[in-house]
Amino acid sequence: MGSTLAPLEAQAGPITGTITITAPTNAKLPADTAKGVINLTVSGAAVPALSEDNVKDITLHDVDTNCQDLTNYVVTSATTISIKTPTLPSAGCDVSSGPESIVIEFTNLDTLTKVDALTFVAPPAIKAPDPGVFMPVVTEYSADLPIAQRKKRFLSTGGQTVRVYADPAFAFDPRTAAALKVNLGGKDGTEVKVFAGGGGLTAGTQLTSANVTDTVIGASGTTGTELGNYLTFKTTTGMSVDNDNLVITQNGVSKTFLAAATGTIDVVAGPYITAISPTFGKPNGGTTVTVTASGLDKTLTAGTDVKVFFCGKEATATAHNTGGTALVVTTPDVSNLSPGLGVGTYAGTCPVTITLPNATPSPYTSPLNAFSMFNFPNEA
Repeated sequence: MGSTLAPLEAQAGPITGTITITAPTNAKLPADTAKGVINLTVSGAAVPALSEDNVKDITLHDVDTNCQDLTNYVVTSATTISIKTPTLPSAGCDVSSGPESIVIEFTNLDTLTKVDALTFVAPPAIKAPDPGVFMPVVTEYSADLPIAQRKKRFLSTGGQTVRVYADPAFAFDPRTAAALKVNLGGKDGTEVKVFAGGGGLTAGTQLTSANVTDTVIGASGTTGTELGNYLTFKTTTGMSVDNDNLVITQNGVSKTFLAAATGTIDVVAGPYITAISPTFGKPNGGTTVTVTASGLDKTLTAGTDVKVFFCGKEATATAHNTGGTALVVTTPDVSNLSPGLGVGTYAGTCPVTITLPNATPSPYTSPLNAFSMFNFPNEA
């Protein structure tokens, strides 16, 4: 009499199916960063409907045990699931030496895998501020001044050049493939440039595709000579005064730096002089001058809420022009005066500034620039 073999119990193993990364769309995340979100969609006839009960854990990194067997996921539908990079025992996942596989393990120990799925990229890093000693984000034209004179206030109207220092262990990369981008106050900057910090090239040398390699700047896990370099960019109009954040993107990942990390930079609203006409007059006053500026508010009363100064001495501000883009003023007597040109001085160049004495939270004075100078000729 023949015997009947009992059917073998199904063995756990790989499932045939597909994992699609829906976010981030470039399949890149910042390394060593907690709470990075990955959204996944699964498909395939053999793939069970996802639920909180039948998913055991998820692995995001082939080597980093910190990012294996993770349970901090949320099933959002029968085919979609979201997971965050871990906070403990250390933040995020290690920098990838190559693309990492994603493995979804079910409670019956079946696994669904996407090979070479994610890449963890070293996120941008800037040098830490040191109060009274160093600030990592300043205006370019003040970058070489004594620390107390360096400026970290940026006008919402844009047009200023900003310098940002990289962390000593990081390098900004100017090559097209790195797609370096800077955003301040919610607006992307323009004219982004990278400069040597004094490693393999003379400090201040502009770095380009012609003189940059992975080894030079320490990309892709190499040890570079230009780590700790710096970048500059030009601000654009429309920045929000309620957004003092600096966001830097490189190699497909972004890092947001709050005000405390940037040395407490500040985006503010206020006038920025763009033209003076005429550009010269009598030192003892009486010249009618039109001071054009961005960021003017014609509802403010000229001479009370908005004032104009030549060499630190107040001019008579008569009114805004019709469009509210300029102030019409009468120059003060600045000859042989302090403030003014100085005692015993009757000719020279005066800085012109616009002040909002009643601005909140503190009075505002426009920065000096190439357009905010007025001349008193010496024609003898």
